[in-house]
Amino acid sequence: MNTTFLPVDSSHTLAVYSAGNPAGLPIIYLHGGPGGGCELKHFDNFDLNKCFVILFDQRGCGRSTPFGCLENNTTWDLVEDIEKIRQHFQLNKVLVYGGSWGSTLALAYAQTHPQHVLGLVLRSICLARKVEADWLYSFGANQLFPDAWDRFMQATMVHLNPESLLNPSTIVKHYYQQLLSNNPKTVEAAALAWNNWAGACLEFPPMDQLPIDQKDYLINLAKIETHYFSQQVFLEENQLLGNLSLIQHLKAFIVHGTKDFLCPVANAYALHQAWPGSMLTVLPNAGHLSSAPGMQEALQAAVRYFL
Repeated sequence: MNTTFLPVDSSHTLAVYSAGNPAGLPIIYLHGGPGGGCELKHFDNFDLNKCFVILFDQRGCGRSTPFGCLENNTTWDLVEDIEKIRQHFQLNKVLVYGGSWGSTLALAYAQTHPQHVLGLVLRSICLARKVEADWLYSFGANQLFPDAWDRFMQATMVHLNPESLLNPSTIVKHYYQQLLSNNPKTVEAAALAWNNWAGACLEFPPMDQLPIDQKDYLINLAKIETHYFSQQVFLEENQLLGNLSLIQHLKAFIVHGTKDFLCPVANAYALHQAWPGSMLTVLPNAGHLSSAPGMQEALQAAVRYFL
């Protein structure tokens, strides 16, 4: 495994990790979040004798610098970062591979640079539509996890007008403001509540406090997520589905679990129905994460198509 620190503008430098056969299938792996950062164990999901795999920490997270920076940190900055990484490794075309937020970014990149894309492998689809924000922050997931939702609502927002809590953007922007506070206790309380609500949708037990060894990571994750989500991840409504004509000639494999409560399986059906020729695999016992039952087997089968 090789690590490269790649400057992409006057302030941001990306940590880029590569491994595998340089003559093999070139794959750019896009992590979730936004703000989640890479895990080097993701290399284990690929046959490195046949693939050349590139991971990178997106702006503001992982080992990319400056850590936590929100300036010049948008979807379109990340799209151009992917393109600079492709150029750095002198790759003509790449297989774009992403899950959750990574699927959003993969679609945005492919629609911007379709001539440099071999195909897409997408997991746990997020299309960044209003209906998805409503599911998470208005009505939907709260019906499945009412206790966790109540804790999320009560944690930092008891003083807000109850009617404003019906608007998902109000909730997300409120948390964003809390996370930008100069008061460390305010920031920690907001990060704890934000991550606990996402964790509930992943069926994780709630945390009483941020673990010491994960505190910086979880605060930064919440800060970058709310930065993006407060701006509808810098996309127009339904933009990714609306621009599918730009990439409908490309082969796409979509994998999604029916027990995904963070990004409902309806997202995958919407993408598949709008994309003739795409292949959809729905896993009946899988949730959101790449470690869900059957997920890696389905994703590895998708990659083998391109070998």
